[in-house]
Amino acid sequence: MMIHRTTESDSNYNNLEHMSIQDLLQNMNAEDHTVPTAVNKAIPQIEKLVDVLKAFVHQEEEIVHQEIALYKIKTDKLTNGDVEKVIRENYARILTVDPLFMVIEKTGHVAETQLLFENLKPFGILEFARSGRVAVTKPMKELSTYLKELETKN
Repeated sequence: MMIHRTTESDSNYNNLEHMSIQDLLQNMNAEDHTVPTAVNKAIPQIEKLVDVLKAFVHQEEEIVHQEIALYKIKTDKLTNGDVEKVIRENYARILTVDPLFMVIEKTGHVAETQLLFENLKPFGILEFARSGRVAVTKPMKELSTYLKELETKN
């Protein structure tokens, strides 16, 4: 299977300083129109690599999405109540407390999980993990309906 990495492609913008703003915007708009085609070409490869029934492409307004972030900090930072205050203010929760560390969970959008990361930095973050976007679609269509539609197309 041949995978083309876009980061290894030559840039179309090697001479940005010589391009007019209009030319630059036209080129960017032209590239934007190629994104759906590129994503649709990548979906079969994704389906082979990841254990999924079927991958779909949806527009931002068609989905509800969140991500989960886990933060590990030293337990000795619990002494003055500041950490608990940050956790409450960011609507996060403590998952586990160990004699040496605690794990905090925050579910939300990237900006929210990043804000908690910034707020916890002064306490010393030992580890940090973020899931990336997890989404469901807004349209009320059951998965079995999607799969039947796919079968009829093939």
